[in-house]
Amino acid sequence: MGGLATAGGIGYLARGHGLTIDRLRADARVRIGAALEAFDRLGAGPLRQRAQREQDLTGEPGRRGSSDTRAMNRLTAQEQRVAQLAAEQLTNREIGVQLRISHRTVGHRLGNVFAKLGINTRTELSHLHAGRELP
Repeated sequence: MGGLATAGGIGYLARGHGLTIDRLRADARVRIGAALEAFDRLGAGPLRQRAQREQDLTGEPGRRGSSDTRAMNRLTAQEQRVAQLAAEQLTNREIGVQLRISHRTVGHRLGNVFAKLGINTRTELSHLHAGRELP
């Protein structure tokens, strides 16, 4: 029974991830929420952590934020990860190692982030990121 339940949770997580990539975040939250519940019932800590990270990337439903927050929510999941690490002052190579992508891909993603957010520097990204985390 545990194996079947784990497989079901993984299926929900995979489908939720796909919906996140397709920018269908509300639908993704439902699927990933089901995966979280399944992993909670099973006590599958590592899978639950993975699902929670995916859930965090979808953003909270019905939350009205500043224009900066709305801009951050327009970023793809990969762009959000790159932006977060860049805001923490990691180099492109360090980001690439953590995300298992090339430093050139990191540069490309950062270019997309800067364009979508209307900023030009990592310093601006750090300020934007810090402002987003304030209550």
